[in-house]
Formats: sequence, C-alpha cells, structure tokens
Amino acid sequence: MNIRTVIRKYIMENIDGNKPVDNLFNYYTTRKEQEETNFNFSIPKKKYGDYVISSLTHIIMEEEGVSEKSFSQVDKVVEKAKHLVLDNPEAIKIVEECSTNNYRHNLCAEKIYAL
Repeated sequence: MNIRTVIRKYIMENIDGNKPVDNLFNYYTTRKEQEETNFNFSIPKKKYGDYVISSLTHIIMEEEGVSEKSFSQVDKVVEKAKHLVLDNPEAIKIVEECSTNNYRHNLCAEKIYAL
C-alpha cells in the first residue's frame, strides 16, 4: 500500500476531520502545496511534520552510525524514519500535539524516537 494512502486513511479515521492533514505534512500527502523560490522555481513547501521526519532521520543516522556517504544506508534510514512517524498512530498524535504547542522539531523527533 502506498504510504500516502496510509496517511490519508489514518487521518480520516482518527483525527478531527475539520483539520486537514496538510497542516502537518506536505511531502507525504497527495496534494502538495508549492512555494516559489527566488529563481521562480516551484518546490514543495516543508511543513512541521516534514521537518520532524528530517530530524528523526538525523537522530537515527547518529544512533546507528550511518555515514552520509553511504547513500544506500541513508535511503534505508529515511524510509525507516518515514515509517516510524507515518505508520504509527501515536507518532502522528505526537506530531500534532507538538505542532499545536509550537515545540521544536528536534524535540518532537526525540519523543517519537523514544517510543
């Protein structure tokens, strides 16, 4: 099953329907919001959940001793970080809670890693 489908399914079942998932994630949703750069390129806008996944990736890389030069290992760590957040209902609730309380991305990633 596609990871985007899993996110949408979970959000529709468990999170308040009035609050769209796009407030938390952008890279991992079906309709991406775009932003213009100074050079008129459109790139996906990073949101709170995206930053949390990036921070979690860095934490896992440090803990497992993965070098940035080992691209295949980094790809595995990125997938692991995505699945730790997106496949775990508790993790999504933590991201939502941290986002509403304006916690640092790193703190939220550390909470998820400690699960």
